[in-house]
Amino acid sequence: MGGAAILSMFFGLLKTKYAALLFGAYGVGMIGGFAAVMGVASAIATLGIPASSVRKLAKAHLIDDYTEVGRIAVTLKRACVVSGLISMLILMLMSNNLSQVTFQTDKYGIDICIIALAIFFMNLGLGNIALLQGLRKVADVARVTVFTAFIGTLVTIILYHSIGERAIAPALACVALLQLGFSELLVRKLSLEKVYVSWVHSSVEAASLSRLGFSIMFSALSASGVSYITVLLISREYGLASVGINNAAFALSGMFVGFILNAMSTDYYPRLSEQVGNNRAMNSQVNEQTEIGILLSLPGLLGTLIFAPQLVDIFYSEQFQPAVELIQLFILGCFSRIIAWPIGFVMLALDRAKLFLVTEVLFFSLQIVIIYYFLHFFNLSGVALAYAIIFLLLIFWNFLVARRLTGFSWEVGPLKLMLLSLSVILLVLFIIKLDAYSSDILLFLILLGTSSFCLFEISKRLGSEHALSKFLRRIFCQRL
Repeated sequence: MGGAAILSMFFGLLKTKYAALLFGAYGVGMIGGFAAVMGVASAIATLGIPASSVRKLAKAHLIDDYTEVGRIAVTLKRACVVSGLISMLILMLMSNNLSQVTFQTDKYGIDICIIALAIFFMNLGLGNIALLQGLRKVADVARVTVFTAFIGTLVTIILYHSIGERAIAPALACVALLQLGFSELLVRKLSLEKVYVSWVHSSVEAASLSRLGFSIMFSALSASGVSYITVLLISREYGLASVGINNAAFALSGMFVGFILNAMSTDYYPRLSEQVGNNRAMNSQVNEQTEIGILLSLPGLLGTLIFAPQLVDIFYSEQFQPAVELIQLFILGCFSRIIAWPIGFVMLALDRAKLFLVTEVLFFSLQIVIIYYFLHFFNLSGVALAYAIIFLLLIFWNFLVARRLTGFSWEVGPLKLMLLSLSVILLVLFIIKLDAYSSDILLFLILLGTSSFCLFEISKRLGSEHALSKFLRRIFCQRL
């Protein structure tokens, strides 16, 4: 999944690069506005049912209960269709009002209606992906991700070139339709047991899924709500061009973290759910995932810090150079997120829906408050600073919660790795701020040394017979 996420990220950056050159910071800010609306609407439309069904599917699949798998699959499909249709209609009715709130004009009402259609397609597609995830069809999920990203990028670029800024909403709808179409093809290839399920039973099962799903929905809604409110606050204070600059900084700082978290939610969550009832095994999984997350992300985070000015030019344009300062603060938040994320899944795996809901709502509400005040004191940098602070606090909160639920504690290895990684990040930031003549050479050596260390540590965890370990032995002629 990691490779698929990298390719998806790469194609996404290509789309953004074309938009940056064609529309400038204002156009990228407009894309951010539509994406924020879509994020909020999608979070509500799913009711969290696709995500919560992954857990039940994984459990049924583990004990080879194919009848239960078939029942859940039917219920999942029906729930996604119904909730998708209702959400689409509501969004269409509110289109002019949402356009006025988001863009201070109602001329984008038609575009919001197109976004509503995209929400329906996306809802069905997410249901298919949840089914594939629950049955551990990780390779199929990767295929959906890569295909959608590749074809979606081509279609988006063609639409941008042909129609201009008014192609933003149609492009988003086309991408959602592509995801639905390809995921549907792969789902139909599954050998699912044919099970009759009445609509009454589906309603009861959907209600059961929605109990945890409601919390997951609120989690997604909180995250997308923060994005949407951030867009509103920045656009009213500094304009849509500043939204584009902020989004550019956030995207570049999180591009390596994004694929790691995506892979984590795809494979790690079902594995963790399978260990429910065995606290020692669950805690071991969290520690292991924390180490792997840090080792995979650290070279990318340092590379982003060091080459931020060049990356902004490559993936955006000279107009986006103010994003460089924001990237430095976002990187600190991304590192904290890598640590907080694996522990947070403990609540989901244990079906502690209310606790998970309280955590998400509390911290995202706090983030909005911090952003609101920090925007006045620190300008755009306030958004990035708020991001770093909130995920640092979330680490401590998730640790305390997991410790109470499973007796969790970090092992010596992950703790040492956290402290070492944070020290390296702070050292790089300090050297960048010095802007000395020899800084470039020193930064390159730090990046090279850190990347080598992470590569060898990952190879140790993979085992001596893994292809990466064999490759390193051939290069360095030594036993790992």
